[in-house]
Amino acid sequence: MNNTFGDLVHTKRNQLGYSMRELARRTNVDVAYISKIEKGQALNPNFSVVMRISKELSINIETLQRVFELNEDITTVINGAIQKRVPEEEKETVQGIVGELVQITDNQEFDIKRLGEVLQKIYSLHKMKNTAKEMFYVITVEDKEWIHVLETPVVDSQLIDLYYQAFELSESHSMIVKGEIVTFPDYFNESQLRTIQSLKDMCTGIKEEDERYLTFIELKEYLEKMTIG
Repeated sequence: MNNTFGDLVHTKRNQLGYSMRELARRTNVDVAYISKIEKGQALNPNFSVVMRISKELSINIETLQRVFELNEDITTVINGAIQKRVPEEEKETVQGIVGELVQITDNQEFDIKRLGEVLQKIYSLHKMKNTAKEMFYVITVEDKEWIHVLETPVVDSQLIDLYYQAFELSESHSMIVKGEIVTFPDYFNESQLRTIQSLKDMCTGIKEEDERYLTFIELKEYLEKMTIG
């Protein structure tokens, strides 16, 4: 009986006639790491490594759940990994794709038609993510250097006026550029880039005692009404 993941990997690898080096080649996992897993020296192996080895050795989800003594369903674990890496608006689509792939690999009969449908979903997601969206950039300049940049798919006079008031900016110190900025100045860093979502977060975090509180509330209300397509 296989009591640990390492025992299971060792047994399955021998059943398939793979050397450790061959398994390492097939899974793109370092052979020394596989050795540690089999010897029980890697007590908390990387999730991605576990999934790659399991796929190559045909270890199903239920078996993984048993050997790792998981109290929660393995799908919940997978979804947890997705939560950390995938933008909010894409999570449902990605979770659906992962769920279908898990079912395809678990079935004894390989369903090529269903795989084709999953690939179509992946292609649609890829197309959606890589379709250029028109953006506007409100660049605030001080002493000939960019202080911060607001990135927004929608720009109008009310948004700009509220933005300037909330952050006490002068129109004479800002410019609006339409289209993607390919390269930011070397001195400019990610923390200086503002988005519609980060603006909402800033508005939510403003304290009542702040003298610009009412302006931030008005800005927040306007941002929540914006239609971004």
